Amino acid sequence: MACLDTNVIIDYINGNEKVRELVDAYAKNEGITTTIITKYELLIGRDEVERQIIRSFLNDIKVYPLEDKAAEVAANIRRKLKLSGSLIRDSDILIAGISTVNDETLITQDRDFERIKSGRFVIIK
Repeated sequence: MACLDTNVIIDYINGNEKVRELVDAYAKNEGITTTIITKYELLIGRDEVERQIIRSFLNDIKVYPLEDKAAEVAANIRRKLKLSGSLIRDSDILIAGISTVNDETLITQDRDFERIKSGRFVIIK
C-alpha cells in the first residue's frame, strides 16, 4: 500500500494529472492510505465546501492514527535529523514515523523526506 502525503492529496483533489495518474495506479494495484497528521493538515484553514471534499476523499481510504510505536520511530528520526543538522517539520517527521511503522511507501512531493534515511519514500518531482 501507499501512504499519501498532504501535498499529494491536495494536488489529486485539485486535478493535477501527473499526481492523479500515479495515485490512481497505486490505488488500483496496492491501495492507498494516509495519516491522521495529514488529515489534520488538510482540514485546517479550509472552508466548509473544501472540508467536505476532503472528508469525502478520506472516507474511501484508511487513515492511520498516531500510535506509540510510530511516535517512538518519529522521535528516533527527529533525533537523527537533528544530529545531522538537517531537521524538517515535526508534522513531516510524524508522517514518516506512521508510514514507516505501517510498512507503507510514502508518496510525497516534499523533498525534505530525502533527508530521512529510514522508511520508503517516492518523491514526485
